[in-house]
Amino acid sequence: MDARLLTRLTNAGLLAGVGMGVGHLIMPARAGTALLSRLTFVASVAGTGALAAWRERRSLENDAGEEIRSPQPLWLVSGALAALAIAWIAYLLAHW
Repeated sequence: MDARLLTRLTNAGLLAGVGMGVGHLIMPARAGTALLSRLTFVASVAGTGALAAWRERRSLENDAGEEIRSPQPLWLVSGALAALAIAWIAYLLAHW
């Protein structure tokens, strides 16, 4: 197994684990859940997405030898937004 595939698999597992773990611990979708719990969930998923994007960028630089021209903050923001979108789609698929 090459390093890029391993990075992508562990990123997917990390995002799924954090999303399901935090989502089932604080249950942010319940009607009576406090705003702080919802913000905690969003921050944890967005942070995990940013971490996954950072790991993917580093994997491309180190293991593939590619030169990344886009700035790192763009990767972090796009990773956070992608993780939030994935979490929303996973919630819809699992609970509706």
